[in-house]
Amino acid sequence: MSKIQTAVVLSVFALASSLSVSAHAGSWSGDVRVQGPQGRGYTAAARVDRSASGVSASRSLQTNDGRGAYQSHQSTYGGGAYSSTSQTTFNNGWSRARTTSAQDNGDGTASYRRTITTSDGYSRSVSGTVPYGPR
Repeated sequence: MSKIQTAVVLSVFALASSLSVSAHAGSWSGDVRVQGPQGRGYTAAARVDRSASGVSASRSLQTNDGRGAYQSHQSTYGGGAYSSTSQTTFNNGWSRARTTSAQDNGDGTASYRRTITTSDGYSRSVSGTVPYGPR
């Protein structure tokens, strides 16, 4: 197990446990429109919905000249498990999806898996089991 993979898993667990303790149910949304000289500008929007066991979020950015992207993210946590899915799609049609999961195995180890897939056929997964806790 590489140091980077161990750090990723521990970071995911730290984030999941901090979110599950401090998460407050609620929603937030907002948007911004900026208009510059010579027709330049952009519109950005975001929305977040939170519960005690997960987060759903989306955001978009669109420029006046037709460039832009949309991203959505869903995550759930609790009971020693974390999972998330994120999808980013650009106006040119290219997209990337990322899924992450981590599970407390109950024996001082945690299992994780992360997969990235793109619309042009690329796919890569990393998975494993790492020890955690006091040393």
